[in-house]
Amino acid sequence: MSGMDEIMASAIPAILSQAALFPDEYAGDDGVARCKRCHGRRQLDVELLGAIRRVRCMCRCQSEEYDRAHSQPTCLATSRMAEPIPASLLLPGASECTFDIAEKVVGAEHLSTARRYADSFEGMRAANTGLLLFGPPSCGKTLVACAVANRVRRFGYTTLVTSMTRLVNELCDAKGANRNRLVDAVCARDLLVIDDFGSERSTSLAREQSLLTVDTRMRRQLPLIVTTNLGLSEMRGEEDIERKRIYDRVLEMCRPTTLPERNLRAEAAAANQLQAKELLS
Repeated sequence: MSGMDEIMASAIPAILSQAALFPDEYAGDDGVARCKRCHGRRQLDVELLGAIRRVRCMCRCQSEEYDRAHSQPTCLATSRMAEPIPASLLLPGASECTFDIAEKVVGAEHLSTARRYADSFEGMRAANTGLLLFGPPSCGKTLVACAVANRVRRFGYTTLVTSMTRLVNELCDAKGANRNRLVDAVCARDLLVIDDFGSERSTSLAREQSLLTVDTRMRRQLPLIVTTNLGLSEMRGEEDIERKRIYDRVLEMCRPTTLPERNLRAEAAAANQLQAKELLS
């Protein structure tokens, strides 16, 4: 059990008022409203202000309909005057990732947590709940994280997808007030995705900037999605004090989710070689 299933299982049971069902809904065995077409959840229980509350979320067919009707990111994301972000911070190709692509690459069965998170982002943001995507290199963590960010942005929220290396390098190069402004701009986004966490250079200054970013994000009570090649036991058992402070904050903010072991780059290389062989034969 992981991700959103873990949230549901760990929630303290509470007597919740039964919201009226819409004509296209029915009450599932778990007591939440479900879609009559895809049978997906239309409600989610999250902890808000110390109490378990039931919030609305979109099922899969609703989110697909929304995507078709909103092909361009409008709404809040374009109306908010967010501070500009240096182009060097943006992760190349992140804006092209979708759940349709991720499903073909990673498999639909491994995307349920990420889909539910994106479609329930209003509640996740209110609860300051993020995701921590574990897995070996080339298993699709970055693709899944970017798909979540792009879906959330279509709902009108501001997002930023970057890597820990890019972020630390920018912060280390910045000075004084410029560094503070950059941290504020990065941490002001409704959703921040940090890819390849733990791969940044191992210097005292780099660890200081990592802690500054994560700590600022926590204090603003805004969700964070992190991908990492580190193991959960490795993060929990870290003995270096500086790294441990960073890891403890990430583990407090984010729910662990593990992707299956695959090497997508090796599979792609093998497919390309087979195609080249067929073309040249």
